[in-house]
Amino acid sequence: MKLLTCCWRSRSVMKAAGLSAVLLLNHNLAGIATAAPRTPFPPWPEKSLSIFGWDEGYFYTPMRLRAINADQAVMIPSWSGYSLVRQPTDQTPVAIPALDVDGRSLIASDTGAVRWWFNANWSSVAKLNAKEVGSPDMGPGRPARLLELANLGGQFADIRWTLYANAEGNQLRLTGIEYGQVKQMLTAPLNIVAGQWVMLTLCYSPAQSQLWLGGQKIAEGSGIKPGIVGWEDRLGLVIGSSITGGDSANGQFEELVSFDYWPDAEQQQFYYRSYSKRALLGPVGSPEEELFKMDLVHALDGPPAPGEGEGTGGGGGTNSPAYNYTTNDLWLEITGKTNSTGYFVIHEPTTATGGLYDLFSTTNLSPSVSGLNLTNWLWVTRTTSGLTNLTITGLSADEGYFQLGTMLDSDGDGLPDAYEKLVTHSSLLSADTDGDGLADIGDPNPSIVNGPATFAGKTLPYCPQ
Repeated sequence: MKLLTCCWRSRSVMKAAGLSAVLLLNHNLAGIATAAPRTPFPPWPEKSLSIFGWDEGYFYTPMRLRAINADQAVMIPSWSGYSLVRQPTDQTPVAIPALDVDGRSLIASDTGAVRWWFNANWSSVAKLNAKEVGSPDMGPGRPARLLELANLGGQFADIRWTLYANAEGNQLRLTGIEYGQVKQMLTAPLNIVAGQWVMLTLCYSPAQSQLWLGGQKIAEGSGIKPGIVGWEDRLGLVIGSSITGGDSANGQFEELVSFDYWPDAEQQQFYYRSYSKRALLGPVGSPEEELFKMDLVHALDGPPAPGEGEGTGGGGGTNSPAYNYTTNDLWLEITGKTNSTGYFVIHEPTTATGGLYDLFSTTNLSPSVSGLNLTNWLWVTRTTSGLTNLTITGLSADEGYFQLGTMLDSDGDGLPDAYEKLVTHSSLLSADTDGDGLADIGDPNPSIVNGPATFAGKTLPYCPQ
C-alpha cells in the first residue's frame, strides 16, 4: 500500500479508496433506458502518455488530444462522458498516432501498456452457432480486433501486433508478423457478457507480454518484434478494428490510457476498484432509474465493517463512486476545508496502526500544465508516529489533489518509494539513480531522465530525516 489519492474541487469532499481488490461485477445497468452522459472523471493521478475519454462532444471546447477519424465515429452517452462505438460492420478506422504534432509520444512503440474499458455487443460462448452470429447471446462470429499497432501511412502494412477475440468470443489472442509469418505471442481465456463493461490492460515489450482483466493478470506471453528506429512517427494504435476498418470489435471503448511502462498489480487494482462501480452505473437515467441503480450498487457493498456505521467518513457527492472500506484498508479522508486550510484524517488498517506517512499535493491533473501537475507532486508533510488527524495550511483555494505515501523504501536509500515516484522521479530500485556516486537522498539532480526536481526554478525540499 504505497499511494492513496483524494481531491477537492470547489468545496466538494472526496475520499481515497484502500487497496483491497474488487470482484468483477456481472451486472449490466448501463442499458436501462436512453440516458445522458455522466460527468467525465478527471484524469486519474498517475504517470501516463495519453488519455482518450472520447468526450469531445461533452465539452464546449475541443479536447487537446483527438484520435484520427474520431470526428467520423459514433459516440454515445456513457458512465464517463461519451464512449467510442465500433459498429459490427466495416467502418472508417479510428487511430491514435504514436507521436503528436509536437513529437510527443502518445503510444509506446516498443515497451509500454494500454488500459481501456470495453463493452461488447456479444457474449463469450463455448461453441458458435452460425445462425446467431452478432446477437447478444453469441460470440462475434469472426475475429473481433480490439487494438492494433500498425504503420498508418507507409507503402506496406507493417502490423506490429494485434489483440483480438476469436469468433466464439471466449479467447483473446495477441499476434504479430515476424519474418513474414504470423507469430502468436499470447492467448488468454475470456468470459464476458454483452452489455457489461470490463477493464483490460495489455502490457508489451520485445521480451514479454501480459494481459490483465479487471485488475488481475490472466496471461503471459512472448515479446513483440522490436520496432524500426526512426519510424515511430508512422505508427498508430487502431481502436476496435483493423487498419482498414474491418474485423470490428462490435462494442464500446471508454477511458483508454497509454503508458511507457507496465502498471503494477497495486496500480491496476486500485484504479479498478475506484472506477468499477462508476462503470456499473452507466449513463445518467431518470431519477427513478438512478435510485434503482444506486440501490443495486450499494447492495453489492454488503454490511459495513465493524465500527463503521452510517455517517463514517465523508461523502463524495453525486458523481463519486461508492466505496466499501474495511478495517484492512488504508485511506485518506478530507473532513473539511476553510479557505486555504484543509483537514484530513488518515484511516489506518487495524493491523498496522501507529505508522508514519508522507502527504503529497498537486494542483492539476493535466500532464501538459507546467509546474505541479499529473506527474509532478509537492511533498507537504510527514506525520509523527500515530498521528492521524492533520491540519494543513497554505493549500490551493479552488482545487487540490492529494496522495498518501507509506515509508516503504525498496532500495534503502532513505527516500520512500512514494517520494521517489512523485517528486524526484528517481529509481525505486537504485540508491544512486544516475550513477554519479552521490546517493539519491543527497543528490540535487538524482534523475538523469527527468532532470532536476524543481518547479519555477526552485529546488524542492527533500523529505525530513
